[in-house]
This record gives sequence, structure tokens and C-alpha cells, in this order.
Amino acid sequence: MNFFSLFLLELPVFFLFAEKGKISLIISSVVFVLFILLMWAVQKKEHIQSKLWIDHPLLTMMICAVLVTLFADRWGGSLRLEKAAGYLNLSLKQTSILTALILSILALPGIDVFVRTVLAVFSKNFPYEKQNHRKLFPIFYIAVTAFLVLLLNSRSSILYPINDWVDPNTMFTVGKGVLKGYVPYADLYEQKGPLVLFIHTLGAFFSYDTFLGIWIIEFISCFIALFIIYKIFKLFYDEKVLLLIPLAAALLYGGQFFSPGDTAEEYCMPMIAYGIYISIRTLQTGRFLSKREYFLLGLTSGCVFWIKYTITGFYLGWFIFFLIDAIQKKNLPEFVKGLFWIFAGVFSASVPIICYFIFQSALGSLFDAYFYNNIFLYADRRTSVMVKVLKGFSYYIRCAPSQAIFTLFGTFWFLYRKKWKNLLFILLTYISSVIFIYIGGMPHGYSGIPLSLFAMFGFLCVWDIITQAAFVKSVINHQARSVYPLFLLLGLIMVSAFSSNMRYLDHGREDWFQYKMKTVIEQSGIKQPTILYYNMGDGGINTVSGLIPDLRFFCYYHNPNLNDMVTEQRECIKNQCADFIVAYAKNERFYPRFETYEHVGYFMGVREEGYPYYHYYVPLKNH
Repeated sequence: MNFFSLFLLELPVFFLFAEKGKISLIISSVVFVLFILLMWAVQKKEHIQSKLWIDHPLLTMMICAVLVTLFADRWGGSLRLEKAAGYLNLSLKQTSILTALILSILALPGIDVFVRTVLAVFSKNFPYEKQNHRKLFPIFYIAVTAFLVLLLNSRSSILYPINDWVDPNTMFTVGKGVLKGYVPYADLYEQKGPLVLFIHTLGAFFSYDTFLGIWIIEFISCFIALFIIYKIFKLFYDEKVLLLIPLAAALLYGGQFFSPGDTAEEYCMPMIAYGIYISIRTLQTGRFLSKREYFLLGLTSGCVFWIKYTITGFYLGWFIFFLIDAIQKKNLPEFVKGLFWIFAGVFSASVPIICYFIFQSALGSLFDAYFYNNIFLYADRRTSVMVKVLKGFSYYIRCAPSQAIFTLFGTFWFLYRKKWKNLLFILLTYISSVIFIYIGGMPHGYSGIPLSLFAMFGFLCVWDIITQAAFVKSVINHQARSVYPLFLLLGLIMVSAFSSNMRYLDHGREDWFQYKMKTVIEQSGIKQPTILYYNMGDGGINTVSGLIPDLRFFCYYHNPNLNDMVTEQRECIKNQCADFIVAYAKNERFYPRFETYEHVGYFMGVREEGYPYYHYYVPLKNH
């Protein structure tokens, strides 16, 4: 490869990497030319062959993803792109992303040549073993998939100024409070499980006023879930089934029902996936679970219980199935021993949480908020169980029709393959999961996220069908290196097509009322002010401002029977214990009025749906 052809090949990489400004462009150009000369010299010495396909797709895509992120960040406000956006009739953000994607496709061969050159230089000191590459490739491919899918479809990622959904912000505020000595439920109220609140404490530890730490935890959770799904796929097919992972990720983490991201259900996915994997493997191989696997099953089920106990229905179906199986095989004593190790795992997950609340003298608050209020005050107790479950499940089908269809495909596939035990296991665990999730009668789109795991079996049906074609089989077997990037691109296209979050990529921080309100708070001169959200959840002002409220019920929870919340908030308004009250209304002319607070102004929200006008108040001075 001569210098000129190498220069042309690496030119798209330069455009992705270069910064704005004349001086920066000059410096980048000089560095780029020196870089090309160095690569040319190394290639000439090492005799690196030019190939038409991408030789190292994984490393190439990882580097490309980093460059695209840098490009979108640096050139988002470019005047040239702004002019191009006018010609294309697109927004500036859409134009910058479209430009980055085009450049990334053009840059792939050049990045791969760079990767080949680096590996050639270091191969003498660090031997490049093909066997190790084969083992590590699935890990990196799944990691890249998880990274890109969540980068696009989780509003906690760096592409979005804020995840404005009230649930993550409420959990994040309580999680931050733990770092400052506040006790969940007792000092700062929440309805979700303590473990998901401690997860947000960990996220706040890494990033106190953004969701970056949370997004990292989301990425780790997604990676583990996808890796386990890959292991489930491998129980039926060879390692080429890795191609399905981007499509599976798009189905699990790319749809509208995923919501803005950072849901309690999302963090349960790896644990439920582990339970499915070891169970299906047992049915496939015929060998019993080990003590370690029983213990891990109990540990993960205990974690699910302390994140959101309505998701534990899967384990009831698991218990019924393997109890029947043990009775049929006359192996009940062995099953009882396994239950002992499961209980040991549940105990190990529960003891640290219970001890924390005992030491904080808040065990009663935990019981009241997480169990009693959710069961007896939040749930719909007027409608029959059957009606609630059927309504909830029908709502899930409307929110996630693709997931429901793929689940049906998987069921038919097991039926067609006459895998009766697998079919019975899937049906029992799926039905018990549906009952537990919707028995409360308060369905949400994100409630069915754990059910989407069962849709993974539908991909086995699809894989079985497409690999019957001789052409497809030949391409997969002989051109796999080229096919892996294509499947990843297809998965990202699916995410872009079905995501309900990417429409907010066009908005910067200056568009969101949370940052506007942050400016108001800073200009007020009040240090560590307390904000009361009236008739709304935590809108995110605490997050972007790094604040922790002094009020136990600092926001509204969708629990009209929670009398303590109503009483304490009314007392707070009467006594002016909050420095600001924030509320929303559908129109700027209609807003709540308070006798002790003055309406100062309002901001128009970014979101199209719901209540776009956010009003804020300060205490009246004559009260």
C-alpha cells in the first residue's frame, strides 16, 4: 500500500478526529501526516497485506464508536453543519449524527489498517494467538453492542443532557442522600426496593450531579444480561449465533417500553437471565445444578426481591417445575438439598440490607414503605385478580408487541422441536412472572421488561429458519468477519427506528427546564435550598443542582391513599419549610395557587406529552 492510497484510506478517520478552529486543524493536519508516514514505514517493514474485508471488526468498531462520540461532541455547534442542516431540512443534532455515521462507515477500513499495523508492531513481544482471540471476541462484541445500544437509547448516557423521568431522579436523590447520612424511607421516602436505591448511591458516588455513574452501571448490567443470553443461545447452536446478540439487544433495550432507561426492572434482567440459563442448561445436559449454582440462584433471586419483589414470580414457576421434575425422577432429597443452598443465597443477599436498617433504627420504615404501603395502599384492591392480570398483560402486549410475538415464536419452536420440558419450563415461569408483575393492577410500559427475556427464544426459531438456506449458511461460515459489523449496524438501526428517546438528541442543556431552574436557584443566593415538587415526582432539579431535600416527602408519589404524604406536604406549604415549590400544568395560565407562596414564573418543558409548563414559587414574605 503506497503513501497516497494510505492517505486516502485514513482521511475519514482524520475528519472524525479533528477539532474545530484553524489552529487546531493545522495541528491535527501535521500530526495526521506524521501519523501516515509512520504507518507507511511500519507497513513497508512488516509487509502487512491489504485486504478487502475488515480483519479486526471488534477493535475497529470500538475505536470508531469513540471517534463518533468525539465528533458529535466537538462539531455539534459547527456553523458548517448548521448550513448543511438547512439544506437537508434537518436539525443540527440530526445532521451532526448523520455526518458522524457516514464518516464512521468510510473510516472503518482505515481504522482496521491502523489496528493491523499496531498488532503487527507488538506481535513480536506480545504473540497474537488466534485461539485467545476467538475466546475474547464474543466478550468484546457483546460489550460494544451494549455500549452502543445504551448510548443511543438510555437517556442516562452522555448523549443526553439529563434523564428527566421522575423515577430515576427520585431514586437518585434518595441514593445521594445515603452518601450524606440520610436513611431511605425514614428520612427520604421512596416506594422501590432498597437495593435499587443503593445502586443509585453507587452511581452518585461516581457522578454526583449527572447520570454518568448510573449509565455505567446500566452498561454493566446490559453486558452481563447479553452475555448470559449468548450462553443460552450456545446451548442450542455454535458460536456463530453471536450474530443474534445485536438484534436481541435492540429488542430488549431498544424499544419504547424500555422508557428513558434506569428502571428497577432493568437491573433485574441479568439475574433472571441467569436463572433461565442454568435451568435450560440442566434440561439440555441432564446434569443437576451444583451447590454453587443453587447458591447463586438464591443470591440473585434475593437481589431481585430487594429491587422489586413483584418480579420474583419467575422463581415461583421455577420451583413448581423443578419440584415436579424431582418427584418424577424420584430425586426429591437432592432437590431439598438444593433448596437449602438457595435459601442460603437469599439469606446472604438479605442480611446486609436488614442489618443496615436495624443499625439505622429504620426497619419499621422499610417494612411500611416497601411492603405495607405498596401492597395495601398502592395496589388496586377493588378489581379481581384475574381481571387485573389480564388487563396488565394486554397492556404489555400493546406496549411491546414485538416481544410478545418473538415469545410466541419461541414457544412454537420448542413445540416443533418436541422439547417438551423446555416448553413446560418456559410456560410455567412466564405465566407466574405475568401474574406477579400485574397482580397489583397498576401496569406501566416498563413493568414488562423482564418478560422480554422470554422473547430471546424466538430468535432461536428465526436462526433455525434462516440457517436452513445454503447461501446464508455459506456467508455465515466463510464471511463471518464481514457479517458481524453488519448485524451490529442492523441492531443499531432497529434501535434508532423504535426508540422513543432519540428525539431528545436535538435538545441541549439550555432547552431543559431543570438547568433553567438551576440558574434561578444559583441567582437566589440560597445555599442548599429545599425544593418541594407539588403533585409531581422529582423532576431532576435536585440531580443537576446536586441538592438533597430536607423533606421526607419531597415529591409526589402515585399513591392517593398515602395520607402521610398529603399531610406532611400540606404542613410544609403552610409553614413555608421549602425554599421553592415546583409544579406543572398543561397551560401557562392555569397553575396551582398557594396562600403562603408567590408564583414567580414558569418554564416550558421539552417533552411533547404530559404537562409542558413547569411553574415555580417562593415563600411570601408577609407570612
